[in-house]
Amino acid sequence: MGVQSDSLGVMQRIVTQIDFDAELRQRGELRMLTAKEAVEIARKYMRDIYGALDGLNVEELELNDTKGFWSVTMGYWEFLPDPKPSANSISTVLGAGLERGKVRRAYKELRIAAASGDVLSMKIRPVPSAEPR
Repeated sequence: MGVQSDSLGVMQRIVTQIDFDAELRQRGELRMLTAKEAVEIARKYMRDIYGALDGLNVEELELNDTKGFWSVTMGYWEFLPDPKPSANSISTVLGAGLERGKVRRAYKELRIAAASGDVLSMKIRPVPSAEPR
């Protein structure tokens, strides 16, 4: 029962903070990140985590004002290994994964606190039409 009441207390504090932040925003006393700032934070976070990514771009951007976060979907090219390299391929000869197979667009959704700029979460954003080419 102690864990449940602790969880309930945490949730009540979060709801109270969200309500307080919303009130401050309405009065103009709480500065929120702009869309451009949220995108730059997402881009930097992705590069910090993954290093250089080919074709890293913002794909979707939405402010959830009631919950106080930006949802930023970033897309990038993901290179898949060639599942059946030919016997003459350089990767087969050298025994290294030097050849790239198919390429597909991959997406990550990041939630960024609108008030602080902290990255709250990063999730895989599945897109049915993002089949390898």
